[in-house]
Amino acid sequence: APAGATLRDALLAEIAANRMPKDNPALKKLVEAFDGQPATPARMKEAQEALEAAIVLRARATVAKLNGEGPKTTFAALRRLYDSQPLLNVRTSTSIENQAYSTPAPLAYLASRLAGINANTTVLEPTAGNGMLLIGAAPSKAIANELQPARAAELREQGFAKVTERDATERVTPLTVD
Repeated sequence: APAGATLRDALLAEIAANRMPKDNPALKKLVEAFDGQPATPARMKEAQEALEAAIVLRARATVAKLNGEGPKTTFAALRRLYDSQPLLNVRTSTSIENQAYSTPAPLAYLASRLAGINANTTVLEPTAGNGMLLIGAAPSKAIANELQPARAAELREQGFAKVTERDATERVTPLTVD
């Protein structure tokens, strides 16, 4: 891996080169090759989080690239991306307690379209995860709330205008992007 590259960056490069790990054993090999460290169960959960973040970035780029091609073309491309990925099914007590589940890219795209979200929409995502439901939004106009610190840090890395770490089940005062 290049100096300073993150696991997410390395996995994004693999996806961009059409080398998505086809299953978790293939992901394990990529993780161990990344820095030579063993892929323990905890490390595999980290790897799946990094892969999900890389998939989000690839999905967002796909939506932006195919913007003028129409929703059927974009959906089909996101479906191919989803069909190529391994199951992201490593669970921890925290992910179980928080009921953290990954939204498939094609479904996130449909939800975004049905909600009327585009690059000009200001939007609040109260349970943002790695940002999949925001693939149609401009990060500069999105407020992403995520309780889990590593995912919140990932959202900041993706350049969202405002990232909060509030309990989404509690009443909050209105948020603005500014």
